[in-house]
Amino acid sequence: MTIAFTSIMAIFIIERVDDRAGTKSLAPLVFAGALSILYWRFFDDLRPYAVIQFVPCVAIPVMAIVIPPMYTHSSYWLWAAG
Repeated sequence: MTIAFTSIMAIFIIERVDDRAGTKSLAPLVFAGALSILYWRFFDDLRPYAVIQFVPCVAIPVMAIVIPPMYTHSSYWLWAAG
């Protein structure tokens, strides 16, 4: 789930912000997600994992409302988030 959420966040950055910024953010976001799982496993602390899970669930709808779309059919992001 963490890999999926971070990848969706990078895809959303590609669509709403900038192609280059989203492409560059994919690897660090996925790495942060994997690191949060390892942190949870070794230190038994869910806080980083919860942040990685929660932030995209809030940021995607907020960015969908605030940032204008670069492509058509971008309203489907809100439906998917719902």
